[in-house]
Amino acid sequence: CYVTSLTSSGVGVHGSGTMALMTGNVFRGCHQQGLVVYDGATLHSTKDTLEDNKYCGCEVKANSEIKMTSATIARNTSVGVVFAEDSGGILEACKISGSQLYGVEVKERAKPHLVGVNIHKIRKSGIMVYGEPRLTGKCEIYKCKKHGIEVVAPGNPHVEGAHIHDMELCGISIMHATGTYTKNNIYSNKSHNVEVLDHSAPTFGPANQVHGGGASGVY
Repeated sequence: CYVTSLTSSGVGVHGSGTMALMTGNVFRGCHQQGLVVYDGATLHSTKDTLEDNKYCGCEVKANSEIKMTSATIARNTSVGVVFAEDSGGILEACKISGSQLYGVEVKERAKPHLVGVNIHKIRKSGIMVYGEPRLTGKCEIYKCKKHGIEVVAPGNPHVEGAHIHDMELCGISIMHATGTYTKNNIYSNKSHNVEVLDHSAPTFGPANQVHGGGASGVY
């Protein structure tokens, strides 16, 4: 299906116990979200395209979950995917690019799992973290105009095995926040590869590789 909307979201999935299955659809040019999942609903999405929507490609909120696999999420005006209000689920093997703010935004106690996600050419930060996301499976974040991963209070991510490189500023920026970072390859960012500010208390586990930045490796 090809879905667009002049006034609102492309498709809304809502209500506890509601589950939707979507495969190979296009959500383009919607006035708000391409997809919105809320009030305890669940969405399984495979190979969908979400692009040129005026707020975000997909918003998951209010205790809802998604499993989104192999999606193309491009040129959404604000954010590629938003997780908010105790939401969660899995983004796997998705490609996210061209957002004006963030590729993925995690806030309000949300706890999504990003697996092998590719995020690039975002106008601000690749991932904006106020919540508790997990990144595994060799996520790659590159060529964003601000930071690769920006973590602010009360953000507490677990980032493992990510490749984060070629940012205009820092690979990872942590401000008043925590998190665990292990087995990552962080390199060739124009400012610091890793920036830790304002009484942050992150844990850096084994086998991080930090090299080739424009300023400090870890600041």
